[in-house]
Amino acid sequence: MSIFSKLTIKAKAVLQWLTRGVFARVVVGLLLVVFAVSTTKINHDELAILTRFGKNVERPLEPGLHFIFPFFHEVRRYDTRRQFLLITDMSVSPDKDFQEVLYQEGISAVTKDNVDAKIVLEVTYSIQKDKCTIDKFVSTFGRSQTTEGVRKIEKLIADTTRKLTRMLVNNVELEDAERRHVEFSRIILDFSNGDKRDTIHLPEDIEKNIESNFRNLNELPLSEIGIKIHTLGYRIQPSHEFEISRRTAAIELESQRSRLTIAEEKIKADEAEHKRMLADMLGAIELAKLESEKFSMLPDSNRSKILLKVIEKWDGRMPMVVGASSKDLLIHLSDLLNHPKTDNSPE
Repeated sequence: MSIFSKLTIKAKAVLQWLTRGVFARVVVGLLLVVFAVSTTKINHDELAILTRFGKNVERPLEPGLHFIFPFFHEVRRYDTRRQFLLITDMSVSPDKDFQEVLYQEGISAVTKDNVDAKIVLEVTYSIQKDKCTIDKFVSTFGRSQTTEGVRKIEKLIADTTRKLTRMLVNNVELEDAERRHVEFSRIILDFSNGDKRDTIHLPEDIEKNIESNFRNLNELPLSEIGIKIHTLGYRIQPSHEFEISRRTAAIELESQRSRLTIAEEKIKADEAEHKRMLADMLGAIELAKLESEKFSMLPDSNRSKILLKVIEKWDGRMPMVVGASSKDLLIHLSDLLNHPKTDNSPE
C-alpha cells in the first residue's frame, strides 16, 4: 500500500472522529467560518492596502493568501491594470464631494487669438505597485473606501491634465493648437508624469509660464504617488460659431480666387492679342520699308492704292476716304500705327 493511500485512510479516520458528536460538528463549522472570514486572496493585478483600526500597515499585501483578524483589519484593493479616463470639465457639488458631478463635453479653453475651443483628452493610466510610495498614496487616497479612492485618483489626474492643457492652449493661437496636437499631448503627458523632455521644446516664455504654474498644481507629483499616465489623446475643436465663420471665410476666399483666376486669364488673352497686333504692325512697317524705294518712284495714284491696301490689312476694313492723296493716307496710317485699334476701341 502506498504512502498516499495510508494518509487518505488516516484522514478519513480523523474526519469520522471529529464528526461523531454534535459538539464536534459545531466546532468544525466554527473553524470553517473563522477560516473563511479571516483569509483573503490578493491577485497579482491588485494593490492591496491593509489597515488596522483604520491605520495603514507599512507595506501593501503581496499576491497570495493572507490571514487577517476580522473587525480589526480591513483590506482596500486598487486595480493596477490600465484604466481609461475621459477628461472633461466637472462641477462638483459643494455639499458632497464627488456627488452630483455634472460632465460637459470637452475642456473649455480660450486660445491666444481669443477663440473659444473645446479640448478632448483621453487618458489611460495605472497604479504601479513597484514605484508606489505607500505612505503618500495612503495619505492621499487609501483612507477612503476603494470606490471613493479611485474617484480621487481620477480627479487628481483630471485636475493636473486640465490645468496643463489650458496653460498650453492659452499661450498659442488656434492654428498652432490644432497643428501641434501630437506635440502638445506629449508635453502634457511628460509634465503630468514628471518626466524630463529632451526632444520637445517650447518657446521660452511658454515653458516658464507652465513650469511656474505647475508647482502650484499639486504638492505630490503623480509619479511619487505611484500613478503613471501611459497614453494621452488630445484633439481640439473650435466653437460651433467659429467653425461656421471659418467655413464661410474659406468659401469666400475660394470664390475670390476663382474670380482672380478668370481675370488673370482674360488679361493674358488680351496681352496675346496685343502682341499679335503688334507683330502684324511691325510686319506692315517692314514691308513698307522694303517697298519704300519702289513706292517713292510710283505715281501718286498708284501710291494711294498701295496705301489703301496696307490700311485695309492693318485696320481690317477699307477707309472711307474719297479722292485722298497718298500724303493723306500716310497720315492716316501713321495714326493707326501710333494708336492701334483694340477690341474695346470705338468703331
